[in-house]
Amino acid sequence: MAKIRIWHASRDPYHCAFRLIRLLLGYKEGSLAFDRLRLIDMFLLYPVLLHGVSMPRPVKNKLQTLNIPRESEIFIRLPGPAVLAQDLRLYQAAAASQLAARGILMPERLGSGITVLNVDAVPTDIRARADAKEKEEPGLCEFLTGDLSSIPLTGRDGLYRRAGVTKWDRLS
Repeated sequence: MAKIRIWHASRDPYHCAFRLIRLLLGYKEGSLAFDRLRLIDMFLLYPVLLHGVSMPRPVKNKLQTLNIPRESEIFIRLPGPAVLAQDLRLYQAAAASQLAARGILMPERLGSGITVLNVDAVPTDIRARADAKEKEEPGLCEFLTGDLSSIPLTGRDGLYRRAGVTKWDRLS
């Protein structure tokens, strides 16, 4: 009997590193809280979850223009966002640590929970692949790093609560 190996992007810290770079390349503000980056990374990996997030009307309208399928329209059945966020923590921390060790993220800022991309340290082939992925999924990163990131992360109407995810420790 043949042994089958199953691979999924959620369990691959290298794929996670690519997603983090991709999101940070699209982020216009310069620095981003690692907790926010983790959350929007989950939505980049599983965009169907965005339909379950309570959003202000202008943000929801922008989401609808992206034509993201609903969970009922995809092949796989996903667990809840809290479970997925918890599962991703290990891989996101490993990816961020790897990027900081390579100088792609500023290590001193990451230690305080802030991600700052050193754009000059991002290999050109990775940038080219990120650009190509953007053409495959136009507007998704822009929505995640712009519109969705405009919602405060914590508080009664914070993104954690709206997404059904509890706050986690920074680098754990």
